[in-house]
Amino acid sequence: MAIGMALMTAQDGAAKPWEPVPLNPEKSKAPPYEVKVAKGAAREDRLETLSTLELTPFAKSLGHISALALAKDGTLYAADKESGRIWELNDRGADGTLDQRRPLPARFNAPSGLAIIGETLYVADKRAIWGLDKDAQKPRQIAGLSHVQSTGHHPLLADGEALLLGVSTQGESKLISVNIETGLAELISTADSPIYSLSKREGSQVWGGTEGGLVKLSTEAQPLSVGQGTRLESLLLPGQYGLPEDWPAALKGHIIAAQTGAGAMRLLAIPTEFGQPQGPARVLLDGFLSSTARSAWGAPGAMISDKRGLFFADPHNGTLWRLAPKPKAPVNITIVDTKDLDLPQTPPAPPAAQSGLLKGSGIIGSRLGAASQLGAASQITTGSTIIEAYDKAKAQEEAEKAAAKAAKEKLSLPPDISFKPELD
Repeated sequence: MAIGMALMTAQDGAAKPWEPVPLNPEKSKAPPYEVKVAKGAAREDRLETLSTLELTPFAKSLGHISALALAKDGTLYAADKESGRIWELNDRGADGTLDQRRPLPARFNAPSGLAIIGETLYVADKRAIWGLDKDAQKPRQIAGLSHVQSTGHHPLLADGEALLLGVSTQGESKLISVNIETGLAELISTADSPIYSLSKREGSQVWGGTEGGLVKLSTEAQPLSVGQGTRLESLLLPGQYGLPEDWPAALKGHIIAAQTGAGAMRLLAIPTEFGQPQGPARVLLDGFLSSTARSAWGAPGAMISDKRGLFFADPHNGTLWRLAPKPKAPVNITIVDTKDLDLPQTPPAPPAAQSGLLKGSGIIGSRLGAASQLGAASQITTGSTIIEAYDKAKAQEEAEKAAAKAAKEKLSLPPDISFKPELD
């Protein structure tokens, strides 16, 4: 696929941006080791992406970011799984710059799922699904989860007026729909591997990021594998959220996936056709892995996007990154002093005392102004005979008309006849 984008030089242990990654590789074995992730080491100069995009930290020191949510007014919410805090991140100028952050008053037990419906923020932790209304100090319980023998990771997704919850156990995983009014749960589907992320756009089916691949949870379709020993920590479907302004055309219609695990700590762009993934995937961002691929500076996690950019979390370093198109070069406007230009000068109008126009002329009051070509060199001088010639011609014309009229009247008269009275 030709996209006309120059690629940046990749670090050792990282794939080049837009490098293809096969889906469902025929021979794929899990590396016999786990990647050790270092804390406090992620830097933007180590991460590589397309040359038309730029990567900047939006917020730091947020803890172990396990989930993100986006309100209609652009406010971002980030869950810290370690401290139980929910951070409110405000960008009042909507320019991709953090203006204020504050923790919400309530704390939770290892929160791992966030969703927003209306004015309510929903939080899934180890114990329950909670509803935190705007400006409320305490959450209200929607549905209990303490009886569920799960791994404790509960991805949450808003689906109209319901919530979709992923529950993973040692044997299987379940996709559950929860009524926000009653708390009643309904089983939607099951999966063979743990569910790490959920994604759905309006009117479409639910997709899940699982151990090793991408799966359509509402059907029995086989998952698309992205490699053994890796998982998809987060997913963004096309149309699920708003696109960043000036987003590259080559990235539109792609599923964005955060792949983590042995040999891969990167963002992938998976092309789709008629709503279905089509291979190969492409590397959108890489550079977390060290040169040995046995350790990493960090890893991509939860994602969300709007007109400001694609936001993704590095849970190991507590950083929320913003990936957005590079700003356009400003248009330079140069103001030129016309005195410096060799332009012909407009001749000045003659003073009123030296004007060659006769006071009695009908030209006075006309639109001939200072820029008129009737200047000092005009042929209309003080001794002009224009008016005199006009008067003579007018008098001659009147005389000719009078003579013609008299001749006409003479011809129309009858001859002079003398009448004599008749005698009886």
